Amino acid sequence: MKTAMQELKDWANQYKGQMISADQVVLQAHKFLEKEKEQIKTAFESGWNWNLSSEKYYQETYNQNK
Repeated sequence: MKTAMQELKDWANQYKGQMISADQVVLQAHKFLEKEKEQIKTAFESGWNWNLSSEKYYQETYNQNK
């Protein structure tokens, strides 16, 4: 399985040498950010047994909209 960033890189490589809009890149990045969030939550749930939900862990650790 590839990480979300690896998939974004693969997506971008499809357009190597071509012009694409910043809007297209931003749209794809948002799609991959949601996938990355799910990957982080899954990794947390698989590796830790704390009294902290994966959603709360993600929000406290990675949420940049504080």
